[in-house]
Amino acid sequence: MHLHYLHTRKSDRDFVNEIYLCTNEQSIETNARVYIIMEEAGGGDLLNTVRKYKRIAERQAAIWFRQLCDAVEYCHQRGIVHRDLKCENILLDSKVLLITYYY
Repeated sequence: MHLHYLHTRKSDRDFVNEIYLCTNEQSIETNARVYIIMEEAGGGDLLNTVRKYKRIAERQAAIWFRQLCDAVEYCHQRGIVHRDLKCENILLDSKVLLITYYY
């Protein structure tokens, strides 16, 4: 099994950070498993946040939704379809970070 993900130039990586994608820092493949090391997002994922607070203020939800739309649009403009868009793959930090896997 081989794992491939989007390798980006530094300027592209800076842009990715601007548009709410969680970057893959490194991948490690063993005979049994593949480990993906990603940037840290201290706020946890969206699912746990919704479970914890039960309700999210409309203004905050609108901000997160706009950031998520920007991340998905960035992927689509490059011919990439996410195929696993769910609350567990949306991390929260000072901004929304969409976890992306490129094979």
